[in-house]
Amino acid sequence: MSIETQVLVIGAGISGLKAASDLCEQGIDTVVLEARNRIGGRIHTERNTPTGNHYDLGATWFHSTMENPVFEKFINEWFEPQFAKYDDSKVGFVLDTPSGGFPNGVNFGPIVDELKYFFSNLGEDTTLQNAVVEYLKTKKTLVSQDESKYAAAVIRFAELLGGGQWDMISAKYSWGPFNGRDAFNTLGYDSVLGKLVEKIPQDKIILNAVVSTVEKIQSSDSIKVTTKEGKTYTCRYLVVTLPLGVLKMSNIDPTVEGAIKFIPELPENITRNFSKTHFAPISKVIVEYEKAFWPDNEKFLVLQVPNNDDLDLDKTYTATTYGDFSTKPKSKAFEFPCLVSNFDAVRGVPALMFLLPAQPTKELESSENPQEFGYQLVAPIIKKITGLEELPKPKFVLTTNWGTDPYSRGAITTCAPGDLFVNDALIEGFGNIRFAGEGTIAQGRACAHGAYLSGELSTAFAFSLAPHRLATVLNNMVENFEEIKSKFVNAGQEHVFKYWDTLTNDEQCKFLQQLSKIDDPSLFMRDVTDAILYSSSVSGSKEYTQLPASSFRSTISCEREQLAKWENQGLQLIKEGKVGIILMAGGQGTRLGSSAPKGCYDVGLPSRKSLFQIQIERMRRLETLAGGDLILYIMTSGPTRQTTEEFFAKNGYFGWNKEKIVFFNQGTLPAVDLTGEKLLIGEDRCSLVESPDGNGGLYKAIHDNGIIEDMMNKGIEHVHMYCVDNILVKVGDPIFIGYSTSNQFDVATKVVRKNEASEKVGLIVLDKSANKPCVIEYSEISKDLSEAKDDTDSSLLKLRAANIVNHYYNVQFLAKMIPQWIKSRNFLPYHIAKKKIPCIDIETDEFVRPVDNNGIKLEQFIFDVFPSVDLAKFGCLEVPREDEFSPLKNAPGSGRDCPETCKLDSLKRSTLWVLNNGGRLSSPEALVEVSPLASYAGEGLADVDGKVYKNDFILN
Repeated sequence: MSIETQVLVIGAGISGLKAASDLCEQGIDTVVLEARNRIGGRIHTERNTPTGNHYDLGATWFHSTMENPVFEKFINEWFEPQFAKYDDSKVGFVLDTPSGGFPNGVNFGPIVDELKYFFSNLGEDTTLQNAVVEYLKTKKTLVSQDESKYAAAVIRFAELLGGGQWDMISAKYSWGPFNGRDAFNTLGYDSVLGKLVEKIPQDKIILNAVVSTVEKIQSSDSIKVTTKEGKTYTCRYLVVTLPLGVLKMSNIDPTVEGAIKFIPELPENITRNFSKTHFAPISKVIVEYEKAFWPDNEKFLVLQVPNNDDLDLDKTYTATTYGDFSTKPKSKAFEFPCLVSNFDAVRGVPALMFLLPAQPTKELESSENPQEFGYQLVAPIIKKITGLEELPKPKFVLTTNWGTDPYSRGAITTCAPGDLFVNDALIEGFGNIRFAGEGTIAQGRACAHGAYLSGELSTAFAFSLAPHRLATVLNNMVENFEEIKSKFVNAGQEHVFKYWDTLTNDEQCKFLQQLSKIDDPSLFMRDVTDAILYSSSVSGSKEYTQLPASSFRSTISCEREQLAKWENQGLQLIKEGKVGIILMAGGQGTRLGSSAPKGCYDVGLPSRKSLFQIQIERMRRLETLAGGDLILYIMTSGPTRQTTEEFFAKNGYFGWNKEKIVFFNQGTLPAVDLTGEKLLIGEDRCSLVESPDGNGGLYKAIHDNGIIEDMMNKGIEHVHMYCVDNILVKVGDPIFIGYSTSNQFDVATKVVRKNEASEKVGLIVLDKSANKPCVIEYSEISKDLSEAKDDTDSSLLKLRAANIVNHYYNVQFLAKMIPQWIKSRNFLPYHIAKKKIPCIDIETDEFVRPVDNNGIKLEQFIFDVFPSVDLAKFGCLEVPREDEFSPLKNAPGSGRDCPETCKLDSLKRSTLWVLNNGGRLSSPEALVEVSPLASYAGEGLADVDGKVYKNDFILN
């Protein structure tokens, strides 16, 4: 069965994402197919490094910043200007000379400027080398031999821009134009991608979708696209954003990996220029050290000085066949130009990045050990820069392989003499097929912003679909209008259509879409009535007691050997990639005086880290301990989704690999009046008032967003779920994972000990009559039962397992049970909360902001499904409160569960870790902050032994 969409985009690089973003913003149904397991194409920010420092393996700079729309959006709309940094204020030149630089008194600058002007005004195009020689012939004795030699060395730097050696590349096109300085993207270029995907529904980007054929259906205007896996998609318009190297290979041999067979074949006006356009290999070698030991220049230009034969003015140089390096000797340092970017100067990271031209790139990518080969290639340059004979051992080396990657087959668009930098026929396309990519337009050629602009241009032809789509949806909805209206009238909700005739077509369409989500309004209203009746009833018919010993353990009294076994089992599962994390982060910090997501809140630690940063860094440390990867699923809400994603992107995902984060939204439920009889209408008169559906909405959210399927595809078998507001949470706790899996539980929960009978907290208990686990609220138990003492230890309460919403789930169990849970209110009933809800007053037709409660918001509780779990498959693990639970619930200064208590509890725990490892304090009141990157649970702190720490010291 073919999947139908209006527009299909092949490729999730920057051009494809820009095209899809613009189309989706216009309401046009668009699907993106990407062959890789990630978005970005040749924009790839590697965040999964041994040190957590990120590096761009593709695009790194904003070029031509005077006319770069991506740069303008980056500094003016998307992020703060300080995250883009000009890195040309202090540039060093490095040559293979005794001094490492230019001889004194050589003034080559004016010659370089004249050469660039000379190139742009050439009559007949020639190679860069020939053009330099021709220029020097016109100057003869006016230019000294040294000046001409070193000016030519600077000019040869164009080999990095032109993608080939100077005896191969065009003199006309190799040097620009580049209008404006270069600016370094310090956040990582995936921050740009994050902005583009915001407008694209998550389920519309299909990864690992390798397209094999594109076929124009002759009997219609449709296009059929088939993937290697056999899936087919049908669309009205197609945007192809294949890199030029892949597109050319598709024309040569469509059967090789990454290539596409076009049926019928691409027209001659497109293919005839393929031989005149080129896609060149360039590469990066990134070396990170423990600390920087080189000068503070922002970048170094390593120049290859031509020899006398290279600049023989009596000789005419013929162009070498483009891309032919077979006759070249093995590359050595200083035998090719090279750009060295000093990350210590621009980002504060002790690393150097080397940008290499085509010849050494070919050797690098074909070597058996690219990291070792790459380091041997650049080490002499580092020695020349630093003056050191022996270099310290690097922490790690990264290299790129764009030339051998079947989905890129090169890295940069380039041009040989007399050939084309741009294939204009591509952007014009043919029929309802368009092409995009940096080789399709002249502006921003060979740059990321050129690809971005081409993606923008490729979509103009499809914008006519926007009104067509709206009309189609509206027509379909109007056909069902009477049926939808009848359902609501029968449920006593005729008032929701009171303003129907005053609405625009667009508003009617959107309103009907919202109403159609309530499949049975009568049943929904009965469920609301049941929720109100339940809330006013007094529960006394059930008898509750402790969970049996088989379902309950405590880390407080457990033997160390058992804890170690559980921990080792949990770490092993993480190492094997079988553990995922669900972070519930849909709440706003309203009680804290903030409208931002609660995870963005800074409780005042010395480091000023937010809850999000603390938890992400804790996961990074856990990955280091386990030697494996965790996948993080973050559930947000409508009001917090965009802000949350922006916060993560703005902060560089806190050093976490962006590809390991999946954002998804929880659902909503309509609000009703205090009687529970009428749905409330929003201020716009074309929507129902809705609110987030509570933590119990997690199950429907992960079902509707395909999260279970994603987990299974990634091999995840076990999930740890927690709430963002707990500053002490041990994310992915291996002890908890080991406890749950070793006992083969389907569901398990962490609890802390309730110490006072009056504490208002829900409890994990056993429903004796049903012999099932459940959670009861403090209001549901009698005073006598709440004060009852444990049968074996009178110092403890009998019912003391306080619920902290910290759970384990077996993924297979979720896959089996969630469809049942979300279909029946028997598993997930509604709970009511009486609130002041702004809405339209149906009697007066006025919008009101009430001062008293006027309505009911509905929510579901995550623990209401516990009774559906067999007792033998349910576990409960008690943990020390002071070690694992300090929630952020209340306003600053309230004295309980507030920013001050969270800060104090966090510092107390980390200070205890320091003391337990032999550290000392400068005063009894001193408190120390231990970074989550330094220790997950008190381990790894042997170096503190014997050291004295002052108050507010941060141990990183």
